[in-house]
Amino acid sequence: MTLLSACDSSSTPVAPGDATGATAGDPSEVLVQLGDYHLGAVPDMFVTGPELIVYSDGTVVGDLYEGISDGLPQFRLAAGTIPDDAMQELIDAASELPPTSPIGEAATDGFPLLLVVGDQRWEINDSTIEPFGSFLAQLRSAADTAATDAWEPSRWVVRPFGSVVCTATDRPGGDPLYDAPVYPHFLDEFPLGETSCADRP
Repeated sequence: MTLLSACDSSSTPVAPGDATGATAGDPSEVLVQLGDYHLGAVPDMFVTGPELIVYSDGTVVGDLYEGISDGLPQFRLAAGTIPDDAMQELIDAASELPPTSPIGEAATDGFPLLLVVGDQRWEINDSTIEPFGSFLAQLRSAADTAATDAWEPSRWVVRPFGSVVCTATDRPGGDPLYDAPVYPHFLDEFPLGETSCADRP
């Protein structure tokens, strides 16, 4: 398994500084992607983006789940750097994952969780199936521990409830169920203005 190839060869690599709003540094390729864009997901036309991205220099950027408060899901936009030893543990664990996909049976009103590590791609319908459940827990823990800096995305994809129009804007739409941050290497894919509401292939 080649673990340092980008998950999407058409995507523009990110400069690590761009992820946190600091000065740009050396460009990095995507090493891990968890989740993808769904611009009108069932059952209520929710807008979601990737949960987290890890670049090959260890930079992690995420829209990290923080639990439920007042009946609504809470998320933390954060960035940081995963230490080399933790990165190596993730790479080693990913190399042991079976190549078969999809994982588990598809939900009636859901979509699979995309996991990309290097050149390997899985669609996970049941995240409790091992060894994927343990790997996802390890990945989320490493990201949550490392991502101690606030991330302020420069772009968002917004689709208000009931609208057939998706728009890439420079600010969130005000309801986290109907907007998603654009990760740095996806900026070329979501230029400012109206954009396709279709899910990514």
